[in-house]
Amino acid sequence: MYLTGITRAEKEDIERGGGIKLSRLPMRYLGVPLITTRLRNADCASLVEKITTKIHLWTSATLTYAGRLQLIKSVLFSYQVFWSGIFILLGATMKRIESIMAAFLWKGSAQHARAKVAWSDLCYPKEEGGLGLKRLKIWNHAATLRHIWHLLTKRTSIWVDWTNTNLLKDRSLWEIKIPSRPSWSWRKILRSRDWCRGDFQTRLGNGNRTFMWHDYWLPGAARISDSIDPRILRRTGIGWNAKVSEATSNGQWMFPRNDSRMGHIWANIPPPPLSSAESEEDQHLWKHHASGVFTVASAWEKLRDRKAINHLHGLLWYKGHLPRHSFILCQAPPSISMSTDLHDKCAHWPSFICERKKALRK
Repeated sequence: MYLTGITRAEKEDIERGGGIKLSRLPMRYLGVPLITTRLRNADCASLVEKITTKIHLWTSATLTYAGRLQLIKSVLFSYQVFWSGIFILLGATMKRIESIMAAFLWKGSAQHARAKVAWSDLCYPKEEGGLGLKRLKIWNHAATLRHIWHLLTKRTSIWVDWTNTNLLKDRSLWEIKIPSRPSWSWRKILRSRDWCRGDFQTRLGNGNRTFMWHDYWLPGAARISDSIDPRILRRTGIGWNAKVSEATSNGQWMFPRNDSRMGHIWANIPPPPLSSAESEEDQHLWKHHASGVFTVASAWEKLRDRKAINHLHGLLWYKGHLPRHSFILCQAPPSISMSTDLHDKCAHWPSFICERKKALRK
């Protein structure tokens, strides 16, 4: 048990009466540090150690490049996925983990090794010339956006309830400024809004949860405060933190019509709900997933860098390919792997492979 705000004598009484052992922060819970301050490199040491220990267990095995690649994707990367869902990891920690994974890929150990190809060049989908790996920084950014999603959808959790009550205080998440002395994690979350503005669109229900001026509820995931000067908005008579429901009456919009500069906004707003009492609640939709539900994978796809499609990837990673051979050929210099001469020579591979498969079946 952890107590604060009471005297030492009261703590001792609780400890004796309840038979509960008192402890001090920081501690570990579910394998991650439970702390009240900003995350430090020392707090992430257990994550680095876990990855390094796992690699040491594999060093005695004879693994090909392709085998190591698969272990990085399926095992090592999953360790930091759990941490990224909880913390905003430090840049130095993510750089250290990527260095360890690169050493394991090229040398088979956790010790520093000279890479044959830069790690950043490998962190692209296979069709873009990479190996399907992911940069930890981009994945951590994508995982951070899940906190934004939880706040917008008012997910049932103690953290969401506490944040809405003590930090947001019935204000729009998109409108509040970063305080002068916020906690380290809250400052990081507020800064992450710049990565996703306009990506969370509101589908109006009764309008009770949607802020009139600040939320992205207009067609095309736009918001009014981005196109109208705040001084004009204040002259409408609608409060700065007013909800959409406050601009409806008997199922009709009650927009002020005294300013011609806002006419184009009112003309493009969809019809309001028929009744604020009978309609469903407002819904937040994530634009980058067909279901409208936020996923870290779709956020990563939105945030990541992109390269031009490598049209030879189908020759390297075709169904039934040998992973070891494809891995080695994939690392050929671009001047060779993308040359027209090689493309012409390899153009007959798919048909040749099909013929060989048919011959083997016979």
